[in-house]
Amino acid sequence: MTTSEKRISEIPAVNVSIEIPAQRIIDLFVGAIEGGSNYWYLIDRNDYADLKLEKKFAFSETIPYACLSNPDFKVPVRDLETNKVLGEVTREKIATGLYLMAKDHPRHFSDLIGGTDDASTADVFFQLVVMGKVVFG
Repeated sequence: MTTSEKRISEIPAVNVSIEIPAQRIIDLFVGAIEGGSNYWYLIDRNDYADLKLEKKFAFSETIPYACLSNPDFKVPVRDLETNKVLGEVTREKIATGLYLMAKDHPRHFSDLIGGTDDASTADVFFQLVVMGKVVFG
């Protein structure tokens, strides 16, 4: 490493923040729930049967909308084969999942930001939200 490279590597990184519109987050959940993550997760509708929203949503939109609009709302997510609770979806876990995606899975985060995300991106996001890491796939 040259002296110049060493000096540059000693300079602290610059942190930036980025705002992700709620609709993009909802779109990721739709991609995961309707296809990208179907091979590993189970959500029991009874876990949030009493939820009252001001408008009707499709099943895949209900969870992210409820979590984003109510910081106290949470939905357990279970393993499809064992029915064991793997984690839960909350507003805070959504923010953590986005952070982990940017930090540890930059290609998928770039796809999210660029609007080129797919079922694989949605699956990675959903796993990061629920479990804090990619476990399946």
